[in-house]
Amino acid sequence: MRDNVVIKVYESGKLVDIRTGHNVWLSYGKVWMTNMLGLASYDPDVPEETKRVRYMGVGIGGNRQALLSTVNSPPYSTYYPGTNLQNKEYPLNPVTEHLERPVCISSAGAPPVAYAADPTAVWRIDHPNLFYTHLAPNEMTVHAIVDGSMGDVVYGPFTEMPLSEAGLFLSDAVIDQPFEDAVAYYSFGTILFNIKVRLEFIWSVRFGS
Repeated sequence: MRDNVVIKVYESGKLVDIRTGHNVWLSYGKVWMTNMLGLASYDPDVPEETKRVRYMGVGIGGNRQALLSTVNSPPYSTYYPGTNLQNKEYPLNPVTEHLERPVCISSAGAPPVAYAADPTAVWRIDHPNLFYTHLAPNEMTVHAIVDGSMGDVVYGPFTEMPLSEAGLFLSDAVIDQPFEDAVAYYSFGTILFNIKVRLEFIWSVRFGS
């Protein structure tokens, strides 16, 4: 199975690492793609499904998180509590539906404590930091940027964030809610993110080989 997720890690503008791997397509994504194929009514034709991939989110969850002693201690455990049990390879035990421990991209102040409600919180990456290309006729690729120098993720009590998971979300995901269902999920070895780091995700959805 070909890798379909690439993460380019830049530090102070210099490319320092490249991670590659393969996502798992979640139940919500499978239902969505099935509904994309049909019509709800005819003459005029109305699609059964109108939502599209719109957002990407990142988190510190998943069982590939290498810095458990860090993320299970304050301030990480205070703001972003969780168990780090999600498994990309076997997403049914426990069932993976969303990011396990999503981190807030931005808010008017510090991130909301323990995923409390905050209408100023932004939990997902949106345009212009997310866009699409077609690298092949049978491939749609999502490009998403997380930029510490622009204040993404590392603010308030955090100077570093040990990122270890990412997800793709549809246009109906509420951007100020942390736990929205994802269509695809990817866990990866910890990347220690700070104000000098910029991540570029290149996430392809392919049909066929």
